[in-house]
Amino acid sequence: MTGQSSIAHCHLGLGKLYRRTSQREQAQEHLTTATTMYREMGMTYWLEKAKAAAEDVAQETTARNMRRGQMSMKTLYERLGGYDAISAVANDLLSRLRNDPQLGRFWAHRAEDSIQREKQLLIDYL
Repeated sequence: MTGQSSIAHCHLGLGKLYRRTSQREQAQEHLTTATTMYREMGMTYWLEKAKAAAEDVAQETTARNMRRGQMSMKTLYERLGGYDAISAVANDLLSRLRNDPQLGRFWAHRAEDSIQREKQLLIDYL
């Protein structure tokens, strides 16, 4: 084994290592270097190994980007947790407001059904 082939093998190994640690950019850089070196030396067996590893990294990167795109396609309502989460926030807010020493007076003499109606209006607003 020559010095150049040893260096190419090191780049291939580093590329695979970076891939396993989810450092795709570094993995792609080392795999590209290994591919170039194997091509220049005419080492077809190792060239195919490096190409396959680089293709795997590219596919993982594409899949990751697609998952990110799908995640950002959710509405704000969905990301907040939907009706149940917003209802929980409204319940917590109204109980705090009713127990607040300064603001509680606005709810002190109100019927429970009136408070429930205001809670529903708040949920619908949010």
